[in-house]
Amino acid sequence: MWEDSQRREWQVEMAQASRESWLFRCIHDSPRRFWWRGVGEIGLRLGVLGMNSLLGGALNRTRVEVRRYRVFLPGLHPAFRGLRIAQLSDFHFGWPTAEPVVREAIDLVNREEPDLVVLTGDYYERCPRKDRLLQYLGELRAREGVLAVPGNHEYGITSFRGERRGEVVADYCEEAFSRLGIRYLRNASWTLQRGEAPLHFVGLDEIWTWRSDPVAAFRGIPDGEPTVVLAHNPDARCMLGDYPVSLLMSGHTHGGQVCLGGRPLHVPTF
Repeated sequence: MWEDSQRREWQVEMAQASRESWLFRCIHDSPRRFWWRGVGEIGLRLGVLGMNSLLGGALNRTRVEVRRYRVFLPGLHPAFRGLRIAQLSDFHFGWPTAEPVVREAIDLVNREEPDLVVLTGDYYERCPRKDRLLQYLGELRAREGVLAVPGNHEYGITSFRGERRGEVVADYCEEAFSRLGIRYLRNASWTLQRGEAPLHFVGLDEIWTWRSDPVAAFRGIPDGEPTVVLAHNPDARCMLGDYPVSLLMSGHTHGGQVCLGGRPLHVPTF
């Protein structure tokens, strides 16, 4: 607890800092000056930040990098020690993401030699050549295979040819990915088994479309066993309640692609 003298000292410092701020001076000197100078400067600063956001978002979407994390899952059997999972998300293939960016991402993942690859949604965006993405995804290499879940852009934005799409893209991805050997989990689960040790993977359908069904997705998953949940939107955590979730892997936030002053608008929590 703070002593009263420390609290008063802190309050004085904050008051002094406020009086020295450019916004306080604009308002205090005269209301007219505030409107001409203060509001103008606010507009200028917001304009600069807006341009920074647009330019940063445009540049960041073409920059591909590998980030590595070490994760400890409670109850994970030693047979899974060192398991390497690579995650790819939010291609938005077509526009705004061009083929060279996807090509680079696929190459980087394959160089990591993962045990498993997970894809967490938003695969297409106004794409006239949907088969091209399938060609790249078919080149993914992982010892235990590839898992995928849908994102919000698989529902109700625009279709491959521009018409309203409903479930067109989600259904297309489920059928096309399955032909490639990719397990497309829509409120479903898959278990990686090493000996008698299980590691469960649960895939949720998209929450913004109210298609997520944890009851169906977790059916057959025993309590207390390590479970990784794949959900495009990280807000899915709000609907998981007491379900046995050891790790949630999501996309949707683009890893802080759009920035203000060089800092992400939203920093995903890992």
